[in-house]
Amino acid sequence: GGAAGEYALALSGSTAAPPTNISLGQGMSVSLSWNTTDDMNLEVRDPVGGAVNFRTPAVDSGGRLTNNVNATCVNTTNDNPTETISWPRGNVPGGSYEIIVYFNQACPANPTAGSAATADAAGLPASNSGTVNFALTVTVDGNTLEPIRGSLNANQQYVASFIVLAADKVSLQSG
Repeated sequence: GGAAGEYALALSGSTAAPPTNISLGQGMSVSLSWNTTDDMNLEVRDPVGGAVNFRTPAVDSGGRLTNNVNATCVNTTNDNPTETISWPRGNVPGGSYEIIVYFNQACPANPTAGSAATADAAGLPASNSGTVNFALTVTVDGNTLEPIRGSLNANQQYVASFIVLAADKVSLQSG
């Protein structure tokens, strides 16, 4: 409101230490695979505030998006569509990386693509129910973690994370 006067503010706690850099001889990647012609998107937020996605395909920490598959339902494929965000070998920020999978929109089936009733290369069963099955695969310094499998309906999101403390100390948290 309109009160005037002198005020004192005291803060307690500790300041967060900035993330340390982790040296990776083989880099790091996060891949999203699914088995429909639908428009899915992958985003990875790094520990230093960068967010790699189709709108920002590269960030200062070195993260890069390889491609935006089935974007806006143009030139679609259901032949193992995959989006990958990767960091090259060298230093990456240590800390927590947030992974977000977006099911943007259902796209019409591509009549020239393979049958939607089969399984894709990631072993995901195909679905005609409006639900998209997906797999997230995280690889750090050549070590591939157990994939996270899930499903989404249109306009839903899935969130997971992984923490990199060292090249050989990585933990994955499913959504």
